[in-house]
Amino acid sequence: TAIVLANDADLATGAGDPLELGLLRHAAAHGVDIARLRQQHPPISQRPFDSAWKFARVTVQEHGLVSYLKGAPEIVFGRCTLSSEDRASWVEKADAYAREGFRVLAAARGEGETEERLSLLGLVLFWDPPRPEVPDAVAKAHAAGIRVIMITGDHPATALAVAHLIGIPGVRVLTGEDLDEFQGAALVEALGEVNVFARVRPEQKLQIVELLQ
Repeated sequence: TAIVLANDADLATGAGDPLELGLLRHAAAHGVDIARLRQQHPPISQRPFDSAWKFARVTVQEHGLVSYLKGAPEIVFGRCTLSSEDRASWVEKADAYAREGFRVLAAARGEGETEERLSLLGLVLFWDPPRPEVPDAVAKAHAAGIRVIMITGDHPATALAVAHLIGIPGVRVLTGEDLDEFQGAALVEALGEVNVFARVRPEQKLQIVELLQ
């Protein structure tokens, strides 16, 4: 229910983000009537996904108002009523999947029109492998003396795992939060050393490109 309702893709027309369409295909494959579910629970209010807050929320009528969220695990976990032990366990689980190269989402549910004090529903894993021709293209670029950099909104561990799959070297990842903390010469120096950037907002992608130029 969470991955169908907190989702603005349209499976019938194929319109929408590929990740959102993947969620709908998964639900349909498990017998969910997507059109009927959405018809029964039209949105009362919603907050679409944005890289600034890294989750999407929809509030619908069930037996009273209910809110569903899905988004970056580290953000969703922080909005759930988890004990410190449970939260640490879920973080470890999400990080382990990310290190294997999976893209990981968390889904949660709350009573009322809310984005806090949620119940965690679980994790969603995506396997989105690089296209077969990418490692060879990266190798040819390196052979020609071209430095290849990855900039993504994905989890740092996912980004590093995919980078290694396609032949981008390095063991260090800079995140959007890191970029916010780095200043001046320290940021320029880091950009000279790091090849993988993760959890980066669109405006930070522009900042990286401009500084590299």
